[in-house]
Amino acid sequence: MTFWRGVLLFAVVAVAFGVIGAVIGRVTARRGAHELHFAPSAMPATQRQAVAYLDVAVAWHSYLRAVRTLIYPEEGPPAHGSRDLAAVLESRAQLQAVGSLAVQDLHDQVLESAVTLIDLLRSVTGSPPPDRAELSTQRLSLRVALSAIEERISALERQVLYEAGHLPSLPEVEVEMTGRPAAARGRQSQSVALR
Repeated sequence: MTFWRGVLLFAVVAVAFGVIGAVIGRVTARRGAHELHFAPSAMPATQRQAVAYLDVAVAWHSYLRAVRTLIYPEEGPPAHGSRDLAAVLESRAQLQAVGSLAVQDLHDQVLESAVTLIDLLRSVTGSPPPDRAELSTQRLSLRVALSAIEERISALERQVLYEAGHLPSLPEVEVEMTGRPAAARGRQSQSVALR
């Protein structure tokens, strides 16, 4: 009987410590989450614009990577990314708020090219199996449409990089191999001279 009391007492103590640890962890995580959360309005406009531009580039490249394997099946298995334009449309909503008119216009041009590609893909998959000559013609038209998207994405990226070049940059901090910020060059030479 004393053995079972010891086991029961041990289980109760373990559960109590677990509950206390969970409560402390939740309070600590909640406090840390508030420190890490940045409200969009708290960021300067240039930083919001840079974040929106990065989201646009990532969304388009993810879409391209997913669609490319449909058009070039010889390159390997299909990518695991989403083939829909949801992320692209979300990034377009961000551009509406903070992007320049030139970037918004280029984004819309890429979007029109993507819709054209989707229409071509639908026509290819909806038609009966083509013969060899018709298949090569279909692939060629799909590849031309994909290269048009890639060219327009490149133009969009060039515009984004041009505009980002005019954004104020943060001062670069040199990092030692240990991961700590390096001492400023002026201070380092003074400390060497003092030795």
